[in-house]
Amino acid sequence: MSKTTTIISVIALVISFTAVVISFVAAFKDRIFSAKIVVITGGIWVVPTQNNPGNNLTLVFPLTFLNEGYADAVIQSLRIKITDSNSQVKSYIPTAEVDEERLIQGTKKITTSSLRGSFSAFIIEARKSVRKLILFAPDNRDGQPSFGIWEGGEQTIEIFVRQRNWDEQRILASFKQTISQENIDFFMSGGSKFITGPDFGFD
Repeated sequence: MSKTTTIISVIALVISFTAVVISFVAAFKDRIFSAKIVVITGGIWVVPTQNNPGNNLTLVFPLTFLNEGYADAVIQSLRIKITDSNSQVKSYIPTAEVDEERLIQGTKKITTSSLRGSFSAFIIEARKSVRKLILFAPDNRDGQPSFGIWEGGEQTIEIFVRQRNWDEQRILASFKQTISQENIDFFMSGGSKFITGPDFGFD
């Protein structure tokens, strides 16, 4: 085999290998270069606010967002859906980020001094995590389910997330939490308490 023939064979092999790599990347680019978000929560703060001492309950969720993918993610919106054992649905939307230290060390009530600012979109870098304490208030916008009376018992809690490039919100975490009627009455009277929940999340 001549030197020229050998060079041509090597070039052909390189071109063939490159084509295979390009095809592989094209076929799996969404998996290789995409974000993969997992949401984890360990419980719920039920806290009164200055303007809402007990009505409908105000919730604060400690949420950890894990990005297991290889691309940055932008979280644009969140929503909490709570369904009780009677299939009554309540919808909550984020309104602000909470300063955890001030909440715990203070009166365990939401005041202007315990807030970091309004909730807004945020970035989670590839292979990293972000932890946030987020205040959720009842979603009273048109088209949302009207709020009924809170009743003690098992509550199914679903966390919806909308990421950039998603057309709509998706459920990224779901768990069940039992809240006793005694706690419901305590919260409705303006009491504050952290309810320990399962450390659970799925994508």
